[in-house]
Amino acid sequence: MTRSIKDILLEKETKITELGKDGTYIAVNFSRKTQNDLKALAVALEVDNPLPRSKMHCTIVYSRKPFKDFTIHGKMKEPWIGTPTKLEIFPTQSGKRALVLRFECKEMVDRHEYFNKEYGAQYDYDEYKVHATLSYDVGDDWEIPKDFRFKEYVEKIEVSEEYYEPLNLDWAKANADSKDEDKKEEKKDD
Repeated sequence: MTRSIKDILLEKETKITELGKDGTYIAVNFSRKTQNDLKALAVALEVDNPLPRSKMHCTIVYSRKPFKDFTIHGKMKEPWIGTPTKLEIFPTQSGKRALVLRFECKEMVDRHEYFNKEYGAQYDYDEYKVHATLSYDVGDDWEIPKDFRFKEYVEKIEVSEEYYEPLNLDWAKANADSKDEDKKEEKKDD
């Protein structure tokens, strides 16, 4: 069932009234089940530098143009549901190769377009591609295995929370060393 933006806005909202110095960043977190499924997918693919579950997200707005006086949803009463479509490798701003799972989610596209239209959000890429990053650095030689059945690991993507942060232009540094976080997560799971 697809929900309209109007229905979603009736949920608990947070008004953002401050400008980020370098811009505006809006993203979503996934449900714990989706995080676990994405982690299992990364393990099955044997990728280098897999993201810890706590860093798994999907960007809605990455705008170097700051804006304010908008509303984010916070935790959602009903998750947005995305349908995984394919694995893909994206070049990163730091020259590395990121592995992502692309997925379709109308609500994500609607939110992205809403912020572009209503607030003049800027986007650094030609096209908004809804995705979950599995690794920001799979190495130079790693390739997506042919005929790999990713839907055996991730049948759907559950988006559970929308959040805002001031844009961090050094985000790649913050995500580069995720191995310590992975170890902490493994201990919690034991």
